[in-house]
Amino acid sequence: DEANGMDIDGDLNSLNLKRFMVETKRQLCAAYCSIGELYLTDLCEEPDAENSCEAALKAAVEIDASAQIESGPFESEIGPSPPDALQTMANLRLSQSRVAEALDC
Repeated sequence: DEANGMDIDGDLNSLNLKRFMVETKRQLCAAYCSIGELYLTDLCEEPDAENSCEAALKAAVEIDASAQIESGPFESEIGPSPPDALQTMANLRLSQSRVAEALDC
């Protein structure tokens, strides 16, 4: 009802775009987490595995933070962010015997 200053179609389109953007960022975050997990397990003997894992997980945390900002006031409609990035980063810190940093994740 545009007479009352409300554009329902525009609001729905905006919410759908936000959902799409947040979901895309969450999928990208999950992909980086999977890469990090591979370096923590199957690829742990590869040269520079620790640095590659760290880089993937830093990217995951940044993307996750961006998705949380993006969802903002729509979080109740979009849903909360999964803990994957921080949980996987904590796993890396534990494998590095950096327990205090793991607890901060």
